[in-house]
Amino acid sequence: MILSNFFKDIEILDFDNETVVFGLNISEDVIAKTKIYFDENIKKAIKEIFQKDLIYKMYDKRNKTKNLINEKNKTKVLTENTDSKRKKLKNNIDKDFTFDSYVVSDFNAEAIEACKSLITNEKKLSPIFIQASSGLGKTHLLHAIGNEFIKLGKTAVHINPNTFTREITFLLQENDPRKLTLLTNLYTEADLVMFDDIQLFGVGQKKSTINFIFQIIDNRIQKEKPTIFACETSIQSLKGIFDERIITRFSFGFSTQIKPLNKEDLEKILSFFLERFDVDLKLIDLESRNFLIRNNSNNVRAIYGAVKRVSYFKKELENTNYVYDVICNAFKGIIKEIGTISPDTILDAVSKYYKIPKKDMLGKTRKKEVIIARHIAMSLIKMHLKLTLEEIGKIFNKDHSTVINAIRKIESQENDKSLKNALSYLNEEIFKLN
Repeated sequence: MILSNFFKDIEILDFDNETVVFGLNISEDVIAKTKIYFDENIKKAIKEIFQKDLIYKMYDKRNKTKNLINEKNKTKVLTENTDSKRKKLKNNIDKDFTFDSYVVSDFNAEAIEACKSLITNEKKLSPIFIQASSGLGKTHLLHAIGNEFIKLGKTAVHINPNTFTREITFLLQENDPRKLTLLTNLYTEADLVMFDDIQLFGVGQKKSTINFIFQIIDNRIQKEKPTIFACETSIQSLKGIFDERIITRFSFGFSTQIKPLNKEDLEKILSFFLERFDVDLKLIDLESRNFLIRNNSNNVRAIYGAVKRVSYFKKELENTNYVYDVICNAFKGIIKEIGTISPDTILDAVSKYYKIPKKDMLGKTRKKEVIIARHIAMSLIKMHLKLTLEEIGKIFNKDHSTVINAIRKIESQENDKSLKNALSYLNEEIFKLN
């Protein structure tokens, strides 16, 4: 009854895609009090009528002209503030991460080409979803393409999940629709937006935060604005983290992968970084190159760190006939030679961690805890020793299809926290110096 009297003779004074302005035959004081007590009811009614959430404003329509002038002035100020903030929107892009310092090889060529196509947007690939394991250069690629946009006078924004969600959580707690709309518009209108480690945006986030992120993504897709998602997992693996509406947005554009490194990639990356650190390629003999690649083959970051250390010993390398000895001494006490690691090294580490006898892992026991340990051991042997599936099968007295299933099972649980902790600990144990 109160609400029906309140909305009697209501009139829409102004309306756009974001805001609706109502005029009523009621004083401003009564309107203010009613908004406090019936805010949720009013919002619900607006959503039912307009089929979307809108910011609403209410005025005494007996002062219609005055209130509309005030409203137009507020809109003008809001627009000016938006333009001003757009110029100040922090892009979070590292100027040192450019394509000049980014190695190009078969493992990342497709991802690079796809990202570069966004500059002209001729191929209409957006949004681009890049899958890559940690350390393969996906973040560097995002910064590099961002710097290319900036060179052309365009706006580019790199979004880090931790800082972004902190800021958004604070704004949502403030509960100021105007500020949230303003920020949504800024991210919507930027020429390029890049979400790094997108898998982390869904972990432990409140529904309101997810909704805010979805709104930005959806707006950008509708406006065909270049957008990139970088992720450590496949889109399929995100289904347990995000709801279907976000998964469909990830799948809407072009999916690519920065692949695991092969021998040729590793050779190319090593040469690239040696030249970057001004180390003469002729100095590093084949045995030394193999040592560096063999012990840093997991990712680009590891090779970069190794070459950085080699460059520190450049004078010794230039004044010796025994380069390999200098290289080995440079890493003495820092890394454990891959060549000293055997299947038994890995089996012993897994056996110790899970408190399961090695003979059980190599036997036919079907106990759940033994199967988990066996699968992890197979996966680690494949990862570190590069043995074929048949060779791993011989160690465990299993056929290669059983090994494939075991490794896939571990890979499918890549988001499992306890498994991640186990693998992290075991990798440290395997490479720990005695």
